[in-house]
Amino acid sequence: MIDARWEVAADVPADADIVCEFAWEGTLDALSVPESVARVNGFRAAVGDTLRASDGARAVVVVGLGSVADADTRTLVSAAGDLGRSLRHAAVAAVRVLDPAHTASVVHGLVLGAYRFDRHHSDPAPSHLERVVLIGADPAVVDHALVVARAVVSARDLANETPDRMHVGVLVDQARAIASAAGLECLVLGKDDLVAGGFGCLLAVNAGSAEPPALVELRYRPADVAPDTPHVALVGKGITFDSGGLSLKPPSGMTTMKSDMGGAAAVLAVMSTLHELGVRVPVRGYLA
Repeated sequence: MIDARWEVAADVPADADIVCEFAWEGTLDALSVPESVARVNGFRAAVGDTLRASDGARAVVVVGLGSVADADTRTLVSAAGDLGRSLRHAAVAAVRVLDPAHTASVVHGLVLGAYRFDRHHSDPAPSHLERVVLIGADPAVVDHALVVARAVVSARDLANETPDRMHVGVLVDQARAIASAAGLECLVLGKDDLVAGGFGCLLAVNAGSAEPPALVELRYRPADVAPDTPHVALVGKGITFDSGGLSLKPPSGMTTMKSDMGGAAAVLAVMSTLHELGVRVPVRGYLA
């Protein structure tokens, strides 16, 4: 979905394959399908309720948001995620946004709900989605929300990668590539640098690994910012699967060890967005 073309429109385009909607409890009369259809299918618009129907021309999917009084960002993102999982076989999807203030939550939910890590499947099922048309959304928010959503997807891809493909060298290469694309300074300390600098903790963890250690520092400084402007530092744990100690864990504890570098993936994702989002604070990211 993240690669689809995103648009904002006033109404559903004629070529839409599917219409996606949100509903508050007590507002079934505002749906694209008759209220009687919703009630026959047991749809009450409670949190987690989903209605699949037709308006006579195309498929309609409605997800419930529950009570307006109880709604929060998490509810909106989760509901949009339910819609995102319904769109893989559509070419053009129209999504009605109830309130322009919901735009970012809807975009994030749609993208992350549709997310799948299947690059190593022998027969992956690709998404056919070409366009996402947001009805009633805030156009000024969509691009910003997509930048954030893409960053989250990139972090998930790194954390979900198999351990034989995701090791220290790969993370370092990713950091250098992101630095080049995002206008960041990149400093990489190798094993000799870490020994000389007294990084005993990192070296001790790495002692069980066949891969040499590294500490990556990424620097972002926006233009025309005073030299004494306080900066933000982000530190991400980048311990890859082969760091040793596997025999100390039961099998259930080893399942998610490949994502032990999720902190570094998150820092990389954040750093990749700073220039595009126009962040006005200096930021340094550290990947151990």
